[in-house]
Amino acid sequence: MNRLARATPWALPWILAAPLASADETANWALVTGVERSDNITRVTTDETSETTALVGLVLGIDTVRPRLVADISADLQYREYLNHTYENELLGGLDGTVTYQLVPERLAWVIEDNFAQIAVDGRLVDTPDNRQNVNYFTTGPDITLPLGARTALQVLGRYSDVSYEETPEDNEVMEGSLALVRQVSTATTVSLVGTREEIRYDRNALYADKDLTRAFLRLVTESRRASFSVDLGYSVVDVAQQDSEDGPIASLNITLPVAARSRLTIEAGTELATTEDVLRRDQDATGVDIGIEDVLASADVFQSDYAYLSWDTELPRGSFGVAVNAGRETHDVEVSRDREIYGANIGITRSLSPRVEARIAGRYEMDRFLSNDQEVDELTASIGLLWRVSREFSISLRYDHIRGTGNDDSNDYVENVAYVGFSVGRALALGSKTSSVR
Repeated sequence: MNRLARATPWALPWILAAPLASADETANWALVTGVERSDNITRVTTDETSETTALVGLVLGIDTVRPRLVADISADLQYREYLNHTYENELLGGLDGTVTYQLVPERLAWVIEDNFAQIAVDGRLVDTPDNRQNVNYFTTGPDITLPLGARTALQVLGRYSDVSYEETPEDNEVMEGSLALVRQVSTATTVSLVGTREEIRYDRNALYADKDLTRAFLRLVTESRRASFSVDLGYSVVDVAQQDSEDGPIASLNITLPVAARSRLTIEAGTELATTEDVLRRDQDATGVDIGIEDVLASADVFQSDYAYLSWDTELPRGSFGVAVNAGRETHDVEVSRDREIYGANIGITRSLSPRVEARIAGRYEMDRFLSNDQEVDELTASIGLLWRVSREFSISLRYDHIRGTGNDDSNDYVENVAYVGFSVGRALALGSKTSSVR
């Protein structure tokens, strides 16, 4: 049994137990089943292959705050069966969950985090089942708070992480320790001086050198009922076995602001030395889980990651509107062929046609530019959907996607059309904030 098979079951108890854990609180969930028809399942330029896919899925969202338990879990998972056998059946989707339990209130807590997703095996090729892999990032450990006065505390954190890839050999384990001196400046604002140390050890140590990553930074956090602001400033150093050390700045900014009574603006930007797993967790936190690959590439490097996310969401009298853009740059010291720039944009408009019928139009653009050979991979998706709530907990949905891939390599050029009809039971189904088509 490989490490992915050992790590993935950590996600399953969360999904099965979460509705029970929140039985007395609001929890959104839906069981989904449906059929898709694609006219170009292999996403090629010529000689297209049609395919019909049957799927069953689970959509889950829980945000629980109790005296001893805090849980924030999002999941969008599907099991897909390719009826014409173009590809093998597969599990797709993502999970982003954090659970914190107070063993001793305000003194000792235990934290569990898990991120499950799919990423491309080779980011230069189009997204098909042959070119994606599951990745699971599991983390657990204690948070210890030692008061040093009325407004000052020492926080000690310990973490063990297990990272598993389905196809590529970057599996690793991480031991992390963190020490923070925290000062409560006001009821809404804290200032912290933080130091962390990570020991990254690879299963295939004949292929990849072990690494030690040290970070030191100053953090300022301000939170109110509707708005939040945080900034980190510092420096990090990575020591690689039998190699020269690398270093780089830490700078991050996170802002959430109410623009009006029904609108919200979110900004996240920064630069840091990061691992693939850091980027995966950050990307899911910023954009949510979805059926589709994360724009993350497996790497055994600790690389400089520059990033920016901006989103604006607003509730309309009979619908909603959302737009999001993101940009990033990854610079590697060893695996320089993975140096790239990343750009993306999403837009979606939802309109209630009647108390039970909802329509949605959405679009998505994604582009990767690999800097070593200036290769570009682009994908543009346009989507239209219709949702009919037959009853409070039963819905029927229809969707049509038009996907166009381009690039300066002809193998990236394709056009695909997808039609979908689905049924759901539960309290979570909506037409979503993002378009998503997976082949």
